[in-house]
Amino acid sequence: MPASGISLRPVIIVLLLIATILVGVGSYAAYQEFRTAPISPTPTEKPFTCPKTPWVDCMPGPDRQLKRECTQEYLTWAKANCPNFEGAAL
Repeated sequence: MPASGISLRPVIIVLLLIATILVGVGSYAAYQEFRTAPISPTPTEKPFTCPKTPWVDCMPGPDRQLKRECTQEYLTWAKANCPNFEGAAL
């Protein structure tokens, strides 16, 4: 105990409580700002459509880029959703 007779323990506890409250209020304000921020739409590709013919042409061309209708995702989708779809011509 200091010479003045006042214990520092209650003072330290009060200061810690004040600091905790201030940090909590600041964190809550940041959370509210984040929670209420507008959500910007992400660009998405057009939905798949069924091919006009039973087969899609997936033969490699000079540009060597994979066509969207030749991806495994599209082929699986087309097989499940397009009644006349036969597959990919490789």
